[in-house]
Formats: sequence, structure tokens, C-alpha cells
Amino acid sequence: MSTAPPGAAARLAPPDVLTSAAARWRVERAWPRPDRTVLVEVVDEEHGQLTGGRWVPHGVDVPASPAGLTVPADGGTAVLHPGGDDPRLPRLADDLVAGGRLLGHRVGRRAVVARPDGSYAKHVRARSVPAVVGGLEAAAAALAGLAAPTRLRTVEVARVRTVEAGSVVVLEPLAGMSLLELGRRADDAVVLAAWRATAELLAALQAGDPGSATWSSQQEESATRRLVEPAVAAGLLDAGAVELVEQVAGRLHRLGAPDRVVPLHRDLHDQQVLVDAEAGRAPRLGLLDCDTAVAGDPALDPGNLLAHLRLRVLQGLLRPDRAATAAAALGAVTGGSGEESLRLHQRLTLLRLAGLYVWRPRWRHLGPALLAAAREEAPTPA
Repeated sequence: MSTAPPGAAARLAPPDVLTSAAARWRVERAWPRPDRTVLVEVVDEEHGQLTGGRWVPHGVDVPASPAGLTVPADGGTAVLHPGGDDPRLPRLADDLVAGGRLLGHRVGRRAVVARPDGSYAKHVRARSVPAVVGGLEAAAAALAGLAAPTRLRTVEVARVRTVEAGSVVVLEPLAGMSLLELGRRADDAVVLAAWRATAELLAALQAGDPGSATWSSQQEESATRRLVEPAVAAGLLDAGAVELVEQVAGRLHRLGAPDRVVPLHRDLHDQQVLVDAEAGRAPRLGLLDCDTAVAGDPALDPGNLLAHLRLRVLQGLLRPDRAATAAAALGAVTGGSGEESLRLHQRLTLLRLAGLYVWRPRWRHLGPALLAAAREEAPTPA
């Protein structure tokens, strides 16, 4: 598929708004892909419905989609999949027709649907099902060994209710609100208790069996490059970001292998932990999205959490004093991570966040601030 008219200039980043004769869609989230296309999630400005799609810049040849709504725009073409019409996720459309609410959709890769009965359906390619189920099982096994919890009542991961048609993992619901939402709505004592409990959760995960699959500093660098380099190529980030990735990752490589490897979530942030909390009681936690689980440097998960605190402050979604409270609570577990490794992992995460959020129109202005934070030798949460 290449829709470029003669002499047309390519636009690597999708426009903020897509328009057809029938509707206008606002781009909410976007993820660059190795083939130079960009996966997008858009919202219909009239009805507020979420739709997944793909942005194809002029001059980029990709296989034509047998489904989807083509929306031409300056510099490229968007192919949207309203109603979940995604050939690689064949049960998605039926789930939405049955009353499900689409929470996220990366076309051809994954989607999450909230079903009327309270369960959640994760639609993935069939080959990804073992990672989704295995990650949840491994996390549950690690947390089952949590002995005599002092700051939390229980910890749960979403239980698999069933796997439908070989590609739809149906999960039982977990109670509570995310750490991010809690930080905006709860009182100070509840927020402090929740972050202390999260530190205990992280310590419990790290005390588990790491298994055989490991994640190296070279893989961490590659994951960062996959976001930063396309953002620089699209003119969304300063070119110095690539050099900064090289510098920070190079220092991490020179530290050598960590003294020990531990189980990692590998995408741990304040929307992956649910908190069922009330004043005066230890909170109950739930852990989401464990399919990235692997073993590696104990500094990686806490570094990721700390970098997200800085992001939330920049977004105006978390008060600086609450970010500092959260960072102090995490100090109970970050102390064993190695100070230099923790700082470097935090900086790489800030670079990844810069490379990701500049694709999101609402947050594009944060790119320079996130890049500046990544340049700090010892980033702070606020």
C-alpha cells in the first residue's frame, strides 16, 4: 500500500486530527513501528468512541489491509478500524457487538475490552497467548510466597478465567484504582500507605525465582532506541536524544552484569498497580499486564517507577510533594538496586517516555522536559 501522489511529501508523524466527510477523529495515542508506519488510537469527536488504526506516510509500502476505513491526509493515509474490524484479532468485533467497551487497540497486535459481566478480554495474536498467561502465572507464583505482609493485606494478579478461540484471554476483574488515580483523589495517609505497600510488592517479586529468561542492558538500550530514533527522524525530538541514549546505555553496559538477577515486571508503572484502599487499613494490591515478565537487573523496575513519577508531575497529574512521598516509600526497596544502575535505568526510562509521548498530541510539549530530566545525573521525582 502506497498512496503517495506524484511529488507528495511524506509526513512521518500522523496529524493531530483526521477528517473525512463523515467524521473527525482526534489522535490520542501513537506508537511508531519498524516499517515506518505508526499505530494510532483515535477518538471520534462527536461520539467519543475509541478506534484503532495505522498511519502510513507517503512513500511507505505496506501490504494493503483487507479491512478498514481509509482516511487520506496531508503527508500520508490513515487506515482506521471502527467497530474493532481487525483481521488479525478476529474476535474483537464480535466482543464489541456483544456490548464490550474498547479500552485500547493496537491494530494487528492487541486490544483490551471491558465486558458487561465485569471481566476483561485481552485480544492478542495466538502466538502471544503463552506469554500473557505465563506472565500472570509466574507473577502469581512469586507473590504467593509473600510472607507475613506488614503494609498490605493481599496481592493479586488478574486470574485467567478462560482462553477463547485460542487468542482471547479472559481475565477476572481486580478491585481498586490505579496508583495514578489514587494519587489524585485520596488523602495523604492513604497515598503513603499505597506506595509503601507497592515497595513491599516489589520486594516480594524480587525475592521470587527469576527463571531462565533474562533481560540484558543491551536489550534495554534497544528498547529505548526503538522509540527515540523514530521520534528524532520525525522531527519530534532533538537529535541529541540519540547520542544521549548511547551515553547512558554505554555507562550501564560498563557496569557489567548485576550481582544478582531478579524477576522483573519490565513495564511497571503507576497504572499497572491497582489499590483497594481505605483509611486505617492496609491496602490490597492488584498487578496488571505481566506478559513482559522476565529476569534482570533489580534496578530496572524501581527505575521505571521513579521515571513515571517525574512524568506525572510534568503532566500535572501528580503533586510534586506526593511524587516525593512515593519516591521515599520506594527507597525501602531501591536501596538494594545499586545507586548507579538505578539512576541509569531511570534515565533510560525517561528517554523512552520522551520518545513515546511526543507521538501523543496532548503531551507532545513534554518532550523537551523529559529529555532534560534524562540529562540529569541523578533525576529527581519532581
